[in-house]
Amino acid sequence: MRVAAYHRLSAPDIEQVTSFELLKRSYEERINRCRRFKCVGCYIDEGDSRAGFEQLMEAVQSGQIDRIETGSAFEFIENVDDLISAAQKLKSLDPPVQVHFANEDVTTGTIMWDHCVGFLTGYLSAMERAAERRERVMCGT
Repeated sequence: MRVAAYHRLSAPDIEQVTSFELLKRSYEERINRCRRFKCVGCYIDEGDSRAGFEQLMEAVQSGQIDRIETGSAFEFIENVDDLISAAQKLKSLDPPVQVHFANEDVTTGTIMWDHCVGFLTGYLSAMERAAERRERVMCGT
């Protein structure tokens, strides 16, 4: 399985990382530890830049990548709606592309992922309803 890594460094992280090569090497070693995986690239963004992410998605679209390894769901994409949408797009490719979120230890396209999406969707819906109720109470309607 051809696996690529994606990592986004926030401003504080940029100051802590002494070498992008060390970061890349760490991902490559982690990916290549699994005999079924072959590291085919590391894509890294700094701060608000998304150039690495866009290059990653181009490689995915052209069929060069089967799985993406990343630190966390919100490192990959910053909001829940976009995260779910991106996961669905990647799943619809032929063959489907998985994303493994190391911090959450969940992989798209699995039952655990489906449970997480169900929970998040239900939670966000409940939060929206609660906000609407608060607004009605404040407005006296």
